[in-house]
Amino acid sequence: TADACEIHSMGMEYLSQRHIGHFFDEEESQKYIVSRWAQGIKLLCYISTVDEFQHWIYEPPTASHDDRDRTWTEIFDRYQPGIDWTGCEDLAALRWYAQIHIFRYPFYYIDYGIAETGAMQPESEPMPRPAPNSTRASIRQPKPGRPPGRGSVEISGVPVSFTKTLP
Repeated sequence: TADACEIHSMGMEYLSQRHIGHFFDEEESQKYIVSRWAQGIKLLCYISTVDEFQHWIYEPPTASHDDRDRTWTEIFDRYQPGIDWTGCEDLAALRWYAQIHIFRYPFYYIDYGIAETGAMQPESEPMPRPAPNSTRASIRQPKPGRPPGRGSVEISGVPVSFTKTLP
């Protein structure tokens, strides 16, 4: 599925960090690694913004344009605090219009978050790590009734938890 492709491609970005020294000196390698992890965390914050907004927007479908813009800004500021929009407040409120997933693929964006966290896990664990069940197993279809992204991650042997504490 497309979800499994995302997990694998994102995962390679993290796994390759162990070998980045072949391309960069030590200082540049550390900059790249820190930058990639920061990018992943920022992405998760933005995904959370989109997901919460989608849940809100479909609850009161009669909300006005102003209500939607105001709510987007409130949610955006909650997950991505500290951005100074002085002089560009209107642009901040309109950012959600550019997110095509909200209009064409409702509730799909969270799958990117599942893929990103799945991709982060192998690199965040100490090496050596045994290989996942197998590449062949990780590309099988998830069990019926399971969300595709989560099922793909579970098949590969990476734990998925939606609890407030990590395993």
